[in-house]
Amino acid sequence: MSKLTYSILLLGCYFIRMSIRYVYSRRYTRSEKVVKERSGKELANYLLAQTGFPLPMALWAVSDFFDFAQLDLPLAARMVGLAFSVSSVTLFFFVHRALGQNFSPVLEIDASHTLVRHGPYALVRHPMYSSLILFAFGNGLLSANLVVFGVQLATITTLCISRIPAEEKMLANTFGEDYQVLMAETPRLFPRLLRRRS
Repeated sequence: MSKLTYSILLLGCYFIRMSIRYVYSRRYTRSEKVVKERSGKELANYLLAQTGFPLPMALWAVSDFFDFAQLDLPLAARMVGLAFSVSSVTLFFFVHRALGQNFSPVLEIDASHTLVRHGPYALVRHPMYSSLILFAFGNGLLSANLVVFGVQLATITTLCISRIPAEEKMLANTFGEDYQVLMAETPRLFPRLLRRRS
């Protein structure tokens, strides 16, 4: 397959992902805020998320800037990457669907929010980040480019380290013991392969 074909597949997955986010952002309704994170760190995380994924993909697709980091991967490996990216987009959709009115495009909890424990949230506490990890690996294989993979992996690693603790603190402060139980029962990012016995 040509670079153009891979570029269309890569950017197509990103476009679908952002379309899902757009639809759910439009449905988002503001109500009385209980907790909202308003810091320079949160703004930096937001900007990182908005640039760390699309920029390397776009530059790779339309230029030869990153050709020095191109790998000669077999078609099978790149199709595994496509499967990861498509799976990531699918998970991203189900995460938004499970959140429903609990979705917020920024780090905040309002008076109408409830603790979500169904859908992907029954398996992990932060499936949105899980989908981004899967997306980074998928894009790395699909593009077969170390720069695309490296920048996206660094982006999601930074977001996980920086944002997840703030989210968990906010949720624990808001939902108290219910969230403590959820933390004890449900892994953070990756589902358990074997269930604990009660």
